Amino acid sequence: MLLAAPVFAAAAELKLDWTGGGTDRNPGVWTIQLTGVEAEARGSYTVDGGPPRTFGPGVADVAVPATLGVHRIEVTGPAGLSLADTRTIVDDDPTPPDLTIEYAGKGTRLEPGVWMITLFDPESPQATGTYRVNDGPIHPLAPGTTVVAVPYFPGTYTITVTATNNDRDSSNDEDVVTRTDTREVK
Repeated sequence: MLLAAPVFAAAAELKLDWTGGGTDRNPGVWTIQLTGVEAEARGSYTVDGGPPRTFGPGVADVAVPATLGVHRIEVTGPAGLSLADTRTIVDDDPTPPDLTIEYAGKGTRLEPGVWMITLFDPESPQATGTYRVNDGPIHPLAPGTTVVAVPYFPGTYTITVTATNNDRDSSNDEDVVTRTDTREVK
């Protein structure tokens, strides 16, 4: 007598996971996993109500859109399986850099003084800037403190400093700040 062990079919299983930072720089990835189905089985997903896309057994990664706001994925698998997930993407650097100009000096030809420019951005270590005295050349500015001499010739001098957080992961994302200071040398 021949005995055969009963054969059990694996149940279809659909999983949806998310990993990422939830920011416009690192919005993340949804991972769809379909198991326990035949090789020709198919499912579909939509992101933000867009056109449906298909996937098969195994793992499929779907990028979360980097645009700010709410994003939703809806997944449908075989045998009536369905899942959905919603993620809110936020700006990874919503503030401009801190930029200050301090002056030390007497405003005379012998002691015209100096401007001390401080550029600091804890959220964006790649912050950069430029400075210019009157209509002179534009000079680059790195994070930290930069000392700029006020010219010693009599006259009025304006320093213009512009800094950016260089946050360009999406349109209109970069924050820019400008400061000026004017001194007279007698």
